[in-house]
Amino acid sequence: MQLQQRSLFDEIETQVIETGNRATVVSESRTAASVYVDAYKVSSHLFVTPETPLDVLHSFAESINLPGSAYKTKGAIPHYELTKRQRDKAIAQGAMHCDEAGVEAMTQAWRLPPIYITLSIDPIIRIQKDVRRTLGFRDLQPGALMKAGVRIEGQLSIAIKVIRVDSVRSEPLSKMIHDPEYGQLEATREGYPRMTGEQFVKCFCKKYKVVPATPVTRIVFRYV
Repeated sequence: MQLQQRSLFDEIETQVIETGNRATVVSESRTAASVYVDAYKVSSHLFVTPETPLDVLHSFAESINLPGSAYKTKGAIPHYELTKRQRDKAIAQGAMHCDEAGVEAMTQAWRLPPIYITLSIDPIIRIQKDVRRTLGFRDLQPGALMKAGVRIEGQLSIAIKVIRVDSVRSEPLSKMIHDPEYGQLEATREGYPRMTGEQFVKCFCKKYKVVPATPVTRIVFRYV
């Protein structure tokens, strides 16, 4: 199980505007049966499927008293590292053993297209942000899962979240300028409620070195 690959954060930073369109369908469960452990070697790993909220993983880890320092986001799968005793306790609490073939399938399932999302320091915006404009992902399809690196504005730490794409369309940035009401609404959905559409477009153009007439991919998503 290649859990210790290059940092997922590196993938997010380098692939944020690359095209991706893979959709992954994995059976969904909200019980302890949706939490898995692999075979114990030097250590073991506690993890979930991409469609299972990471909150389920964290809650299960808390229930068996795993320290927060055991949580790792490097590699394909966010996971907790386990000692043999912790692994035995996880299984006793309902975690399912995943054999080598299952681990490989899970690793492939977790290889989702990465995207980078910045949230306002205002905690209310965490709920409202559901739109992301980008220069890539033109072939992305509704229903696809993506691995999002979520950063709070002004902070360095990144949280890994899985999002499901609800809709995708191409439109010029200038639409947010020509229709001020639409621009204001979209700036808010992008996580910047204090910006007008024109201000958002100006910032986007400066960051990505494009012009307002540039067509971008508008992704509407929700957190899994």
